[in-house]
Amino acid sequence: MLNKKSEYIIHKSIIVFIILMVLPFFVLCFFNHPCPEDLSFTEYTHRIGFLNTQIYMYNDIGGRFLTCALLSINPLIFHSIPAFKLLIFLFMIFFFFVLHFFINQLFSGVLLLREKLIISLSILFLYLYGMPSVSEGFYYLAGITTYNVSIILLFLAIVFYKWHIEAKTKKSKMFFGACTMIWISAIMGTTELMIALIFLSILIFITLKIYFEKKLSPVLVFFILFLAAVFYFIILSPGSDKRQNYSDSIFDIIYSSLIFTFESMYFWVINTPLIGFTIMLIPVLFILTGSKKSVLKIFTINPVISFIISFIYLLTMPVLIYWSTSDSPYARITNFIYFLFLIIWFFNLIVVIFYLREKIKINFTNYVKYFYITGSIVVVLFLFKENNNILVAHTELIDGTAIEYDSKMNDMYRQIYESKSDTCVLDGIEKIPKTFIEVQFASDPYEIYNYWYTRYFHKKRIYFQKYSKTTFE
Repeated sequence: MLNKKSEYIIHKSIIVFIILMVLPFFVLCFFNHPCPEDLSFTEYTHRIGFLNTQIYMYNDIGGRFLTCALLSINPLIFHSIPAFKLLIFLFMIFFFFVLHFFINQLFSGVLLLREKLIISLSILFLYLYGMPSVSEGFYYLAGITTYNVSIILLFLAIVFYKWHIEAKTKKSKMFFGACTMIWISAIMGTTELMIALIFLSILIFITLKIYFEKKLSPVLVFFILFLAAVFYFIILSPGSDKRQNYSDSIFDIIYSSLIFTFESMYFWVINTPLIGFTIMLIPVLFILTGSKKSVLKIFTINPVISFIISFIYLLTMPVLIYWSTSDSPYARITNFIYFLFLIIWFFNLIVVIFYLREKIKINFTNYVKYFYITGSIVVVLFLFKENNNILVAHTELIDGTAIEYDSKMNDMYRQIYESKSDTCVLDGIEKIPKTFIEVQFASDPYEIYNYWYTRYFHKKRIYFQKYSKTTFE
C-alpha cells in the first residue's frame, strides 16, 4: 500500500506525462487549414445569406440544424484563416473541459481532483491515440460540429439531469429539468446517431426503473415523447431523405454490423494502450467504488446486464449506418463510435470492480504500486508502436512537417489573392501532415474539392499543375 506522499507523486507524474503526450495536438491546431468542405458551407452563406443557407441545407443535406448553423457562421466568412485556427483550438480545449467537467460532476465528493483529472486525461489520450482519423475528429470543422459537439452537449445534458434528480426544491427541479431539455434539443440538431442513442438510453432507463423501483418517471416519459417529435421533424426533412439508401436486407445489415462491432472492439483493445490505462486506473476506481454515495448506485448494476446493454449500444450505431447508407461507417463516424466505446469500457470497469469488491470481497489495496507500474509500462510500450497518432503528431511538430505545410498553404492563399486571372494554376503541396485533413487540391480542375475552393475564392478554376496526387508522409 502506498503512503499519501508517494501516491501524490505518482498521480502528478501521470498527469504531467499525459499532458505532454497530448499537447502537440493542441499546438498543431495553429498549423491546420480548412478543408474544401469547410469552405463550401461558408461559401453558401456568402452567396445566399445565413437564413437561406439553413433552408437549403434542410432541404438538401438534412435536419442537422445546429451543425448547419455552426458551419455557416464560422470565421471563414471573414476569410480569416488565423481565426479559423483559433476556433479549432478552442473547440479542442472546450471538448476536454466538458469531458473533465462531466467526470468531475459524476464523481463529485468521491474522488480527489487529481484522481478525476487522471480519468479524463486517460480518456482523451486513448481517444487521440486510437482515432481512425484525427483529422476528421479535431481538425475538420464539419466533423467537429456534427460529432464532437454532440458529445459535448450529451455530457452537459447528463450533468443537468443529475442536478435535476438531486435538486431539493420544486423550483430547482423545474429549472434543471428545463436546462436538460435545452441541451437535448440542441443535440437533436447534430447527428441522428446521438438522437437514437439518447432515445435508447431513456427506454433502457425507464425499463430499469420499472424493474427495480416499480414506478414510472413522468419526466422520462416526457423526454422520450419530445425526442420522438423532434426526430420525426429531422428524419422527414427532404435532405435526410436524399441521403438515405435502403438497399440491404435486414439480415445483411445485422451481419455487417456484428462484424464491424466485433472487429472494431478487437482492434481497440489489442492495438491501443487501453489495457495499460485500465490497469493503471484500477487503484483510482477502487477508491471510487468504496464510496456509499447514492450517485454511484448506477454502478451497482449486475455486470452481465451491463455488458448486454453496452453491446446493444455499440451495435446500434453501425446498424443505423448500414441501414441508412448501405456502407460501413466513415472514419469520422467510427471516431464517434470509438469514443462511446471508451466511455462504455470504463463504465463497465467500474461495474466489475464494484461487483468484485462487494460480492467477492476482493481488495486491491496491497497491490496499488504494481498496478501503476504495470499499467505505465504497457502505455509507454504502445508509444513505440509504428505510426500511432501520438507518435505521428509529435514527429510532425518536431521535424517541421506541420510548419512547412502551414507556410506552403499561406503561400498558396497569397497566390490566389494576388492573381488577376479567373484561373489559378498552383505548384501544389508535396506533403501534407497525416494529422490534418486528407482532402485538398487535386490536379483535375473539375474535381469537386477544387470546385469548392473556386467558389470560396471567387475564381473559375483553381488546380495543381505539378502533382496529380498529394502525398502523405
